[in-house]
Amino acid sequence: MVVNTSTLQFLDRIRKIPLLIFAGMLAGQILFLAAVFLVHSQGFATNPDLSEIFLILAGLYSLGAIAAGFLFYSSRIKATSTLASEELRFRSMLSAMIVRLALLEGANMLNIVAYLVTGDRQLLIFVVLIGGLFLMARPTSEVFEDVVVRGFNAGTGDGRPIT
Repeated sequence: MVVNTSTLQFLDRIRKIPLLIFAGMLAGQILFLAAVFLVHSQGFATNPDLSEIFLILAGLYSLGAIAAGFLFYSSRIKATSTLASEELRFRSMLSAMIVRLALLEGANMLNIVAYLVTGDRQLLIFVVLIGGLFLMARPTSEVFEDVVVRGFNAGTGDGRPIT
């Protein structure tokens, strides 16, 4: 496929937007976790009696957020490749990425708040796991270029257009 000059200009304009959004969301989680560690280091009173309920709640919410993010992102990517213009495909892909990352971020924020309230370090396991998934969901310019410019399904991995 030959990429014309207007497409290259469009790609140059949009290439950094997804990474900036990702970096902002990641920085928010890291700063909040650092603030919680600082508060705990100052002798913040916790309620360990709530550990069991928060472990169950955090685990269920985390699993739900992971599943919902995966399903929503997959369905939006399929729908995105059928859109007519590059700008519409970019907006659709960007919204799918933001929703998936927001679901993961929300789960992580709940886990961090649960740790703040209970002081139970087991909840940090969820924070690390969700953080790892968040990092794995990092948007790449190659995926955006495949979906936005070429209309390919980023999920197939073999470069086939969605039919």
